[in-house]
Amino acid sequence: MKKPYQHRLTNLIFSLLLAFISLQKTAAQGTETQRKIDSLLHNLHKSGDFNGTALVVKGEHTVYERSFGYSNGVEKDFLKTSDKFGIGSIYKELPAIAIMLLQEKGLLSIEDAISEYLPTLPDWSKTITIKNLFQYTSGLPKVNWGKHKLISDAALLHDLTTLKTLQFKPNTGYLYSNYNPFLLAQIVQNVSGKSFANYIKEKVLKPVGLTHSGFNTVFPYEKRNGMAMPFNDDFEEDSIPFEIKSPLFLFTTSAYDLYKLNHELHNFNIISENSLKTISQITSLDFDNKQSPLGEVEIFDGKIIKHAHHGSSGNYECLVLKDVKHDLTIVLLTNRKKRNVHEISDEIGRMIL
Repeated sequence: MKKPYQHRLTNLIFSLLLAFISLQKTAAQGTETQRKIDSLLHNLHKSGDFNGTALVVKGEHTVYERSFGYSNGVEKDFLKTSDKFGIGSIYKELPAIAIMLLQEKGLLSIEDAISEYLPTLPDWSKTITIKNLFQYTSGLPKVNWGKHKLISDAALLHDLTTLKTLQFKPNTGYLYSNYNPFLLAQIVQNVSGKSFANYIKEKVLKPVGLTHSGFNTVFPYEKRNGMAMPFNDDFEEDSIPFEIKSPLFLFTTSAYDLYKLNHELHNFNIISENSLKTISQITSLDFDNKQSPLGEVEIFDGKIIKHAHHGSSGNYECLVLKDVKHDLTIVLLTNRKKRNVHEISDEIGRMIL
């Protein structure tokens, strides 16, 4: 007959063996998933359909991270996973986050009229609330990017101060205009007493540890080191007939930094859960393709279950998908747009779930 301690030892050994087998199985599955994702992206790159960085995180485990192709149109400098990309409309999350930080401190309310914080704007500003800016129901027109040789905060503010009438009465229509996040950023500056870029650096980038993110001061970019430059199929880098010197529109970041921002946001380490829900809400007006500052958000039983945000600017294209239910995040950044990031993300999701 075995002694009690021998039974305990046998059980311990058996448990350790089962755990080891389970770990080996998980590792094998992980390796197989990595191989499938790598094969997908390698083939897409080979056919000219993906030039960029892909990051896949399950839980807090990095399932896959790799860059494919060139960082610019020279065809000799290869992309690195730490390279920064333009993220298009995903920048719109930052002004909304900043506004909620100020509301949490009691310095403003999203129900306030924007005239309270932007007194130089015409009388129509008395009819627009901060919430209208969040939900693109302000009636502000689209930015006329070709109007100026130099796009700056001052130029855009001047255009708004000379604007006679809105496109529609606030909260009666929907128009996805960059003036909305632009004015949110202006409110942040006026309330905080700091430039928008410095406020975000202090309250978001540094606390979260985003070391490969920042606001550029001019486009076309003068500082190319560590940057993924956008180019077309002929390897011609993007050029525009004007300069942009408004830092809000020139935020660039790496795939991992974008994941970290998303991760900390959904863990309520930047703003509260209620604040996150606030900037997830779309207008109740009956319009198609409505967006919130976070892009597209699915809420079930009062909880966010999915957050997807797509951005595009020139040959930059970006997609961040957060599947909260399965604790899965997919980040795709490209500097040679092919309009296929949604399809790539869907395929990767099917490989994992």
